[in-house]
Amino acid sequence: MKIRAYKLSIIFATLLYCVALTPDTVKAADHSINSTYWDKTRKVIVEKNTVFRKYDKLRYRFTKGIKKFHVNDIIKLRRAGEFQGWVLAGTKSGSRYWWISTKSNSKWMSEYFKQHKENWTGNTYTDFYGNKFTVKKLERISVFNYDNTTNQPDEIDLVLTAKLSSAYKKIKPSSWLESSLYIYPFGTNSDHTLINGTEDTILKDDDQFADLLSERDDTLPKDYYTTFKIVLTGDDVDLNASSYIFDDGEGHNIEIPVTNAKANIDVED
Repeated sequence: MKIRAYKLSIIFATLLYCVALTPDTVKAADHSINSTYWDKTRKVIVEKNTVFRKYDKLRYRFTKGIKKFHVNDIIKLRRAGEFQGWVLAGTKSGSRYWWISTKSNSKWMSEYFKQHKENWTGNTYTDFYGNKFTVKKLERISVFNYDNTTNQPDEIDLVLTAKLSSAYKKIKPSSWLESSLYIYPFGTNSDHTLINGTEDTILKDDDQFADLLSERDDTLPKDYYTTFKIVLTGDDVDLNASSYIFDDGEGHNIEIPVTNAKANIDVED
């Protein structure tokens, strides 16, 4: 019996050594298996059927005990300290029995998030992941550069100022807006959706607007928020409406009126 236990301990040690050498190339949401994020117990969603086996540390062997988890099961686990794998919550340091998985990556799971009801509260929209988007103002700005000696603006831009708070994972404001909301003139539909036209405006090169316009493409970490501006563009007829609908395509929408404004800027040709 002792000989068998000794052989099993060698086999298990060899297995752990091989697993530890396996490179990790897949991430579970934002965190790889090598991240210190997993040093604490975390809640995850099972994406592929998987099995945790009961291991007896005193006898250096697996027992007959197994726990099977199926797609969409929610479990709690942490990264194993002794090898590259996973340990179910409840296994304490020094325990004789461990529920372990020697999977060396996280492709079989995703990080858990609380599902939220998508809706508008005032000018603030909450998405499925809990991210919050607030419309601060929507302006039609007549832009006059410093060398303009006429009464006609150099350009007229429809500029959205908004706040975005990230609750689930890192996001980019411009990408989130494009994938989450349709913006179109009141009285029309999503076939008239406006798009990001910031790169085609001289506002992006002016000190008054540059910082907030650049925020649209900066990555926002989880649990952070930012205020950003974005210039919206589309067909000429769609840029002259007095108000616009912000619509998630799931029956949740709000009407935002446009205010007129003027901006004197200083941009070199």
